[in-house]
Amino acid sequence: MTTPIADEVQPRAEDGDLRRTPRAPRPRTGYDVWRWCLVAGNVLLLVVAVLFGARAGSWSGLEAAVASGRVTGVAVAGGLDGSGSSVQEVTWREGLLQRRVQVLVSPPGSQSTSTLVQVPQDAGRVLAELGPGLVVERDHRDTSGSASFWGWAMPFPAAVTVALLLGWACWLGLLVHGPAPWRATRWAWFWLSWVPGGVVAFFLLAGPTPGVRPPRRAARRLTGGWAFLLSLLLTPLVEGLLGLSR
Repeated sequence: MTTPIADEVQPRAEDGDLRRTPRAPRPRTGYDVWRWCLVAGNVLLLVVAVLFGARAGSWSGLEAAVASGRVTGVAVAGGLDGSGSSVQEVTWREGLLQRRVQVLVSPPGSQSTSTLVQVPQDAGRVLAELGPGLVVERDHRDTSGSASFWGWAMPFPAAVTVALLLGWACWLGLLVHGPAPWRATRWAWFWLSWVPGGVVAFFLLAGPTPGVRPPRRAARRLTGGWAFLLSLLLTPLVEGLLGLSR
């Protein structure tokens, strides 16, 4: 009668899989190639975001930049409706990065519950008064819908939204059907995915990845309960560092 190896015994586990990661590094599988493809997809989206997307900016910062001459051109999307009140989006370049801000164009004395900065007239005119040499372009695109990736407003929102949904579905399938992940249980990685960058951390750390060392204590993993509490602490912190809480 043979004695089963310790790592093959199914212990009480909160996520239904092995609570311990095998001590010997497991061989790479097709699931790992899947992970690397998802990493490449996230890198591609980040490159598109930096090159063509827009980061959130502030109206007061834009006014100061226009008045000082650091910003010499803006694009204004959205016009005034019949009541003389509407939301306009202003985009501009600061160095290599494009920024954007939304303002509420509202006549003086009008009441509004909007949290947007209110300006008394067309945003382009207000800025042109601050910088007489400012070039104001009119952008006729629809600003009612947008897709966001790590705080960047992305171009082609419909295509980006589909790409993000497909990527999330592939990650969920990998989490559920793939081999037992390293460093944390399946439930733990699920809760950590709610932290900005948590899914990317899973792609890089949940299994063998070129250039990334395996865990030193492979037999111990973060469990779901601790990961849930950790996500509650990390989410606002990371959002603040990345400027996602504006």
